[in-house]
Amino acid sequence: MARWRRTSAHELVWRRWDGNAAIFDDATGDTHILDALAGEVLGRVNNGIVSAESLSRDLAADLDLPADETFRATVRRTLERFAALGFVEEMPT
Repeated sequence: MARWRRTSAHELVWRRWDGNAAIFDDATGDTHILDALAGEVLGRVNNGIVSAESLSRDLAADLDLPADETFRATVRRTLERFAALGFVEEMPT
């Protein structure tokens, strides 16, 4: 089971509105607009180490969505995109 954590390489400045978020990456000067799901994924990893499985399960319950394979794959892809940006990293098992 993959576990994820926030990296310290990027300082992110958050602004939230109507379920969406904008984050400014101080390291690159880039601004990213996140939908509600991506904002929740990054926010929860930002608050501590999480497993992809527990993150998917908790998000699905909070958003009243089925925690099926499609949803879990979406959460995994979101984590992988954030990893490519350097915001999060998968911890060694």
